[in-house]
Amino acid sequence: MTPPSTPGRNRRGMTLAELMIALSIACLVGAGVVAMTESVGRVLVEGRIQKENTIASATASSRLSAVVSASNCVLMLSPDLVVCWGADTRRDGRIQSSEVSWIRFDEKQGTLHLDQMVFPDDFGPRDEQLTDRTLETEDDFRTTLIQLTQDGLVDSKLLLDGLVDIDLSMRPGDLDRPLEQKRVSWKLNWSEGSSAHAETIITCGVHAHALPEEF
Repeated sequence: MTPPSTPGRNRRGMTLAELMIALSIACLVGAGVVAMTESVGRVLVEGRIQKENTIASATASSRLSAVVSASNCVLMLSPDLVVCWGADTRRDGRIQSSEVSWIRFDEKQGTLHLDQMVFPDDFGPRDEQLTDRTLETEDDFRTTLIQLTQDGLVDSKLLLDGLVDIDLSMRPGDLDRPLEQKRVSWKLNWSEGSSAHAETIITCGVHAHALPEEF
């Protein structure tokens, strides 16, 4: 007579081969999950950087265009200093220091500034007229800015920060003829610590090109 079978006796554990197969499947699934997670993370990071680059480029273009487009002409072109003659407030066709905008790059700080002449609050019309200098196209505008700064007559506004360096993306011959140029093109290199991490080309045009009368 055959003894009744006991339920627990027919159960057997996983063989070594089955265990190895199960572990292999688990490893493959885990590796797939990790790869997918890394891929998604990489896409998100690249999307964020692209968005930041777009915002930084748009900001740079807007701020630089606001200065250049409203100018009559460009007086000086160099990688660290671009000088523009703005509105002819006196309507005399001459360049006054209060009508000039200096777009200056500070290499040590990695910042781009807009420098403009301002008069003290207690100055009357007579004082302003005596202080305001009439400039010629061949003047050294870099020296003029230094002198005005020393006299406490310059207001400096931050345009951009987080820059490694700036170059002018223009033909070399154009840099020698700033008065003839109706556009300024900058090549901005952003630092790794800024919102943007790439090279950006910003081109700004002078909307109504006009030269001073003495030219």
